[in-house]
Amino acid sequence: MDSVQTQTISIKGNDDAVAYIDFCDGDLCVSVVVEGKQADFHFEPVTLKMFAYAYKLHCEELKKGK
Repeated sequence: MDSVQTQTISIKGNDDAVAYIDFCDGDLCVSVVVEGKQADFHFEPVTLKMFAYAYKLHCEELKKGK
């Protein structure tokens, strides 16, 4: 199966931990590497829609506060 992957964003954490974030095959993919061990996660489109809606509500609340 061919995989479509976007540019990867990396975020450095404490104690040399790194999170790699990208979109792959329509899902949000996150890999976390800590002390040489890697854990992989993915968020399906319905979960991304939930995050987007929650972020929209958050932004609306921030605008009300100004």
